Amino acid sequence: MRPAALPLLLCAVNMLAGHLHASFEVFIEPPVPVVEYGGAVRLKCRTTCQDPSTMGDVETSFFKHRLNASGPGEKVVELRNITEWSSDILCYYSCKGTRKTVSATLIAYRPLEQAVLEPVPQLAVGESHKLVCRVPRVAPVRNLTVILRRGATTLHTATFEHSDKNEPQDVVVAHLVTAERGDQGQNITCQALLDLQPSNVHFNTTSSPQVLDVYDFPEDPQLKMGERYLETDEKSNVSCSVRDVFPAPRFELLLAGHPLPFRVTEDGLRAVAEVSHAQQGQFELVCSVWVGPKERRQQALVHVYSFPQPQLNVNTSVPMEGTEVSGGCVLPPGHSPELQLQVTAGPRVLAAWGPSPLGFTWKVSEEDNGTEMVCEARMPAGNKPPKKSVPVVLNVTAPPKMDNKTCPPSQNWTEGEKVTLRCQARGNPQPHVACDKDGTHFIPGLWHVATRTHTGTFRCRASNALGTAERSITVWVQYHDINVGLIVAVVLVVLGALASAGVVYGIYYRKKKMREYQLQKEQRRMEMQKLRPEETVGVNGSAPGSQPALAGAVAAAEEEEEEEDEGRATRPSSSPPVPSSSPPVPSSSPGFASGDSPFSVSVTGSASEVSYGGAVLINCSTTCADPNATAGVETSLTKEEAARGDGWLAVWLSNITEPVSNIVCYFTCFSQRKISSFRMLAYDFPEPVLLVSDPNTTCNHTVTLRCSAAPSQPPGLQLRLRSRRRPPAPWQEGPVSLELTAREEDDGDEFVCDAQLWVGDQVLNKSSDVVKLNVMYLPQLEDGSCPPSQNWTEGEEVTLRCQARGNPQPHVACDKDGTHFIPGLWHVATRTHTGTFRCRASNALGTAERSITVWVQYHDINVGLIVAVVLVVVGSLASSGIAYGIYYRNKKIQEYQLRERQRRMEMEQRRLVSSTGITATGTGSSTGAGTAPWAAWARRFGVAALRGCVGRGEVGAWAELHVWRCTHAAPTRAIRKRVAVVPFGGSVAINCSHSACPDHEPSLGLETSLTKNAAAAGSRWQSFLLVNVSEWSPQPALCYATCGEQRATAPAAVLVYRVPERVVLEPVPAAAVGESRNLTCRVAEAAPLANLTVTLRRGGETLRTQSFGAAAGSASVAVSHLLTVGPGDHGQDVTCHAELSLRPHGPLFARAAVPVKLVVYALPEPPQLQAPVRLEAGTAANASCWVVGAFPAEDTHFSLVLDGRSLDVAVTEAGDTLTASTRLSPRTAGLQELNCTVTVGAAARTARAQLHVYRFPAPILELSPVPAGGEVTVTCRAAATEPPAVRLQLRDADGGVLAEGPQPQLELRLVAQREDDGRWFGCRASLAVGDGTVTKDTEAWLAVLYMPEMEASSCPSNRTWLQGTREALSCGATGNPAPTVTCARDGATVSTQRPELVTRSRAGTYLCNATNSLGTRSRLVTVRVEYEPSLTESGCPAHRTWVEGEQRELACRAEGDPAPSTRCTRDEGPPGTGGGRAVSRSDAGRYTCRATNKHGSALRSVYVSVEYEPSIGEAGCPARRLWVEGTAAELGCNASGNPLPHVACAKLGDPHAPPASPNVTRAHAGTYQCRATNAHGSALRNITITVEYSPVAVSLRVVPSANVSRGASFSVECRAEGLPAPTFGWALPPAPNLRFGADNRSVAVARAAAANRGVYTCTASNRHGRRAGSVVVRVDESRLALLVSLGVLGAVTVLGLAAAGIYYLKTTACKKGEYNVRDAEGTSEGARLHRGDAGGRGEVFGIQLTPT
Repeated sequence: MRPAALPLLLCAVNMLAGHLHASFEVFIEPPVPVVEYGGAVRLKCRTTCQDPSTMGDVETSFFKHRLNASGPGEKVVELRNITEWSSDILCYYSCKGTRKTVSATLIAYRPLEQAVLEPVPQLAVGESHKLVCRVPRVAPVRNLTVILRRGATTLHTATFEHSDKNEPQDVVVAHLVTAERGDQGQNITCQALLDLQPSNVHFNTTSSPQVLDVYDFPEDPQLKMGERYLETDEKSNVSCSVRDVFPAPRFELLLAGHPLPFRVTEDGLRAVAEVSHAQQGQFELVCSVWVGPKERRQQALVHVYSFPQPQLNVNTSVPMEGTEVSGGCVLPPGHSPELQLQVTAGPRVLAAWGPSPLGFTWKVSEEDNGTEMVCEARMPAGNKPPKKSVPVVLNVTAPPKMDNKTCPPSQNWTEGEKVTLRCQARGNPQPHVACDKDGTHFIPGLWHVATRTHTGTFRCRASNALGTAERSITVWVQYHDINVGLIVAVVLVVLGALASAGVVYGIYYRKKKMREYQLQKEQRRMEMQKLRPEETVGVNGSAPGSQPALAGAVAAAEEEEEEEDEGRATRPSSSPPVPSSSPPVPSSSPGFASGDSPFSVSVTGSASEVSYGGAVLINCSTTCADPNATAGVETSLTKEEAARGDGWLAVWLSNITEPVSNIVCYFTCFSQRKISSFRMLAYDFPEPVLLVSDPNTTCNHTVTLRCSAAPSQPPGLQLRLRSRRRPPAPWQEGPVSLELTAREEDDGDEFVCDAQLWVGDQVLNKSSDVVKLNVMYLPQLEDGSCPPSQNWTEGEEVTLRCQARGNPQPHVACDKDGTHFIPGLWHVATRTHTGTFRCRASNALGTAERSITVWVQYHDINVGLIVAVVLVVVGSLASSGIAYGIYYRNKKIQEYQLRERQRRMEMEQRRLVSSTGITATGTGSSTGAGTAPWAAWARRFGVAALRGCVGRGEVGAWAELHVWRCTHAAPTRAIRKRVAVVPFGGSVAINCSHSACPDHEPSLGLETSLTKNAAAAGSRWQSFLLVNVSEWSPQPALCYATCGEQRATAPAAVLVYRVPERVVLEPVPAAAVGESRNLTCRVAEAAPLANLTVTLRRGGETLRTQSFGAAAGSASVAVSHLLTVGPGDHGQDVTCHAELSLRPHGPLFARAAVPVKLVVYALPEPPQLQAPVRLEAGTAANASCWVVGAFPAEDTHFSLVLDGRSLDVAVTEAGDTLTASTRLSPRTAGLQELNCTVTVGAAARTARAQLHVYRFPAPILELSPVPAGGEVTVTCRAAATEPPAVRLQLRDADGGVLAEGPQPQLELRLVAQREDDGRWFGCRASLAVGDGTVTKDTEAWLAVLYMPEMEASSCPSNRTWLQGTREALSCGATGNPAPTVTCARDGATVSTQRPELVTRSRAGTYLCNATNSLGTRSRLVTVRVEYEPSLTESGCPAHRTWVEGEQRELACRAEGDPAPSTRCTRDEGPPGTGGGRAVSRSDAGRYTCRATNKHGSALRSVYVSVEYEPSIGEAGCPARRLWVEGTAAELGCNASGNPLPHVACAKLGDPHAPPASPNVTRAHAGTYQCRATNAHGSALRNITITVEYSPVAVSLRVVPSANVSRGASFSVECRAEGLPAPTFGWALPPAPNLRFGADNRSVAVARAAAANRGVYTCTASNRHGRRAGSVVVRVDESRLALLVSLGVLGAVTVLGLAAAGIYYLKTTACKKGEYNVRDAEGTSEGARLHRGDAGGRGEVFGIQLTPT
């Protein structure tokens, strides 16, 4: 360093030091001082100045106490008694003339007190409550944070950092919370935080927690009771339930104010109790449920009634037919008056429902016997079952009756059958029926064998104790004799007819076979002529028609290919074409002239019927050989050429909407034009639908059938309803309905809905599925299916024919004599089946019954008839054998001739083949051999290869068929796809093909600017694949083919497209009715735009459709439409559809945007508000707000606000008016504003009203009870009101004002008198509220105290009650205080309030006392109980016994009050019982005694029995008796007498009478004496008995002998014993030479013949039975028997020989003849005869047989 530089350095150092000393800092600590209010704080002030002379201090308004500093330059002070909430503290320092000052704000605070959370009441779920937390005297507030928590969840946090106040403040934090079920039991806390950062002073307090008590009671309880109508003391269950409540509810059940014990179910939501009551009446059942603080009730009425069993009384239970039965039904006393009675007898109602007592009268008939009479009692209300009395069974007596049903007047019998006389009688007691004919007795029901002697009239008599009935019955006995001569004649006629038939059939069959043989010979001759060598086809193609065969083969192949393309069955390839219709075509001709080339045109379609608006492909083709032929399609439809080739054309027809279209295809070939037409139908034909309201119905119910279908194209679809059993209805458009009442005939009817659609002149028809109607009806048995009379034959397999109609199918069961029969089951008929069957058909709907009478016919064996049948069978067998022999011989001849014909044809064919040299493998071309290979070749290589070369090429041998040349045809090209459709960046294949190119090797290629790859290839086609097509409009691809020096090309356009990426419809804001909104639809990136169509729709309506012009590449487009909305647009969906149509070359792509829903609203008028002007705080009133024309109603919202508080509203709709109703319940007084705001869409309107809320407690009226004569003060006082202005009035009962004034209290003094007791005083307070005045009244009654008083009007001394009613011993007394009245009798206190049942024991004298605090008064009360009469056993015995001749009187003593009068009458009329008289038997019987007073009457039946001595009469003990042997031996003798006498009989002269045998024997005949004895005497009677018996010991004797020679005479005698004397009948062999004796005891035969041999049976019969005896008589006919035997033997021999001859002819003779004929065919003995017969019958060969 240089010395000269040192001064400069020192100078610089000094300057830097001075600068450093001049820059210093001042600090105050703490920077933010915080101190408790009234406390002290220590502050330090320091600096960085290093100057020792630095001066500094602390400036403040508070007292400073300086403290020692810890460092140089520091100032430490302590500020005490800080009483300012915020003050500034300054700290300054002066350093070398520079003064710096820093300040700090001293903040005083108060320690944080505990936060206080206001109590939270019980809250309902969904109810909102404001939580309020108070933090008192907080300073500074800006550092306070208050947090409200529910459990661990923070509900609200409040901070006050923006507060600029430093003084203490009371902080209130509120938060609205809505109660939920999960809040139950949660703690609500309020936490207060005072954070005085950056100091370390922190305060944290938390309030006492408030527990949330949440409840939910959404619905009223449900009170369910099993029965609301209960009988006294009947128990019924009742349940009271709630649902969806929280927490568990509390229940209380009360019946008539008394609690019921109940139990609560496990879920705690239902209380169950038992309800019963001992008294009648209506009682209120109340269920109260508490959930939290909320109580809800449900009430019901319980009706309790008395329901005793009814009593049925009748005058007699044993009436006679035609008499009347009367009686009544009563209920015991004390029953409920609502009860009703009904008396029934079986299904008959004798007395309809009515109150008790209920009387009836009924005239009985015979059919009423056994009917039960019952009295029913019911309670009209409720569902109680009726109660029934003890039934009374009627025993109706009736005399005998016989009618045609039970006793037919005419009956048919058949001789030899077991029959019975059908005759039964009706009556009660059961009548005895007996019949007789010609002195012979018959008992109906007993079986016997019918004979001819039974023919005649029977007299039947039915009798019982009440009378007799008689009837005549005519019996017809049918019988038949056997006619042997007629049987023989019938047999001979049958044999002759069979023989003639056999001969005729043999002749006819021979001639028929001869004609068949001649026809077969002629056929063989014609076939052999066709196969002669000179008529065969030429060889090696020289025969005519060989070239047409080739053309025919090609045509056949073409037709076959077309048929395969169309999906139809092809023609069999083995069938050669018939070339006769085509002229021969020379093979050397190079072409055809127009006149020499017939051709055809054909048109086919992919479908002849297409759906409406659809498309179809039409193919036209021709057989024309002209390469320049032109073709086209003529039609009115939209057409587009699809492809074209030589001789064919394909056209697309699209959007076919014409019902009928004729498509014409034409070809012009060599200037000749031909057409072919194709008929196309386009329609939409929906399926018809048939609906039935009830396919399974019952009879007489209405069923609706509806036939309908969807709309058709073309319109005009007609429908009709058709059924199998009804004529079809006319056709009509639209749905067809039919209502029919179901009948039995409709069961199973099938209904069909037919649809008919006219498409042009063609009618299309469709039918719906068949609907079958099932009609259910009752079973029915008719004569056709269940004949009432059926005839069977003994021994045959028979069934009981009885079928029933009905648905469901009835079950039919029959029975006869306790045996069950099932109709339809087969069994063998026997004679026991004769009789009546009872059949019953039943199904689920009911039952039908029917009686069927079955007659069984039977015959005895007829030997002659059997022999005749055997002869007929033998003759038939013989005729059959002869006919079969002839048939078998002719059959063998025919078989031989057929075999010969076949052999000759085979030989002729072999000769023909050997002469022509044709083989199956030849190389020639013929008609039969050339067609099949050509057709196969055509199918193999395709018709397209031949089409255009037929008739122009050259054909070599079959070995060179693959060489096919068209010498004049130029090469053609074809491109299969004229327009290639490809997506941008995609790939597509293009197929190129060419026609035949003779003599050269053709080549195929594709020229295009796009990237291409060669793909698959064939002999004349090549496929190219264009890949990654990324040009929007490429040049067409060019397909070329070269054939030698010739080149042909065909272009193919390339269509590149891009499907729209997305379609977006912009949102549409809500709009008022009549406003317009812009609808915008955006379509992103689509190409080509010329093919794009965008459509905007509103619902099903098209708003706009827009297409676009051509544009390069892809682009995005937007389509807009301005829409003016109306009410109908609300809720409509606006949609946008984009369609990219590449038709007809490609598909159709469609995209749609997400629909946007239109929101339309209207609020044309402001709302109207209706509310009260004045309302008291704490009360509630209704308010309503309505608006007219708001739309849509469901989106219209009401907001009702009272004094800033939202109200709950209920909205109703009536027409176009919406009304919101609410309940106003203000809590604070003052003028409040009620606002109603209606909002719909974006519109809102408000209505306002002023509500004066006041607080007006009712005035207070004070009265003190006072004794009579004392002074009382009446005070009227008003409570505090808002507003405070109130005026008082003290009023009396007449409306007079006793005192008035604005002061808060009025007083009135008066002296109370006895008549002032109950005097009315009123206190009225008036309060002026707004423009009106509100008044409230309070009333009171003056109570004047005095002793009890009992007056006669309120406590009568004498009372009369009626037994059975309910009465209370009420005794009214006046007095103040109200006296207590008690009544007692004999020291026992009785109730004076509750009515009790009146009985006789309650009659007597009672002492009644009225007592209050001032004294007691007494009164005697006498009660008299009146009651209706009653007749008891003690006063009126029900059974009395008198003795004939004594003096008696019928008297009855009745009980009742007033005393009843008694009268007894006999049930069947006089005499009465008014006085004593002598008893006779006529006095016996039933009497009715009636006791009557003003309260009713009582009935009692008294039966009087009169006893008398015995007597025996003819009716009960006939003097003459006729017994029948074998019947029960019972000597009955009825004697009259009371008591019933004992009767004993003994045979006179015999100490042991009657004999001990149980059955009658002949020893019982004789005279008997009977004695009747009882307590009053005895009687005697003699009886004579005669015993009859059936015939016995029948004996027959033949005189002279039982073996009689032919021609001799004999007689047969019959003897028998019986009583009465028997009559005789005979069963004899039928013969004309019989003669009977005068008494029919004998039969004489003169000149016995073969007819007289056999069994002779004699039957002896009387009315008690029959007995038969038989004897066999033999007539000797030895010569006749020999002749018959020889005849039978000869017939058998002849039959044997005939059978042997037939067998010989069959096995030997025919074979021999066959061999001879076969050997003679090739010899000269067999010559053809009549060749070329003019008759044209063919060739007939004659063969001469030579012996061998």
